[in-house]
Amino acid sequence: MPEGTTLGLIFSLDPSRVDEISALYEDALSSLGATVDSSESPNGDGVVITGSSDTAFGAVVTTNFGGYFQANISWTPM
Repeated sequence: MPEGTTLGLIFSLDPSRVDEISALYEDALSSLGATVDSSESPNGDGVVITGSSDTAFGAVVTTNFGGYFQANISWTPM
């Protein structure tokens, strides 16, 4: 992808898999050498995971919609 172009992906997941999905992306960002930060979303209904390195910035935001969670993933090469 060209530098500065953001790739985005949104998908729904079962609430029972949120911790598994969060750990998967935290591990993936760490394995790429990114500094990873994870916190509860501002409204308390999900998690925000960010990772940045010299070469890219990634973010995963999960949101609780009651019967399902939505994950919004973005990746931007630097």
